[in-house]
Amino acid sequence: MSWAWVRTATVIVVAVVLVPLLTLHAYLLLWFYPDLTHHLRPALWLVIFALTVAGAGCLVIGWFRRHRSAWWWVWLPAAALCVAASWPFVARL
Repeated sequence: MSWAWVRTATVIVVAVVLVPLLTLHAYLLLWFYPDLTHHLRPALWLVIFALTVAGAGCLVIGWFRRHRSAWWWVWLPAAALCVAASWPFVARL
């Protein structure tokens, strides 16, 4: 029995949750870009950007590694952890 459909369904469920959050982060970074980089806190913009890119990268890697039987799942909690770690910084916007 192949468990590929379970892995694919798991990645899809995680993507349904994380893609809107990553899109919101990207929108907020673009919206607050002038204020964060020129006046207030450029380091805050860089931290949010780095965590957003890391979360998206982990999600993409998890998608492409879903056909493997070992260690495919590690990338999904890593993506969720990056998004969760960025929320305190997003709240400062």
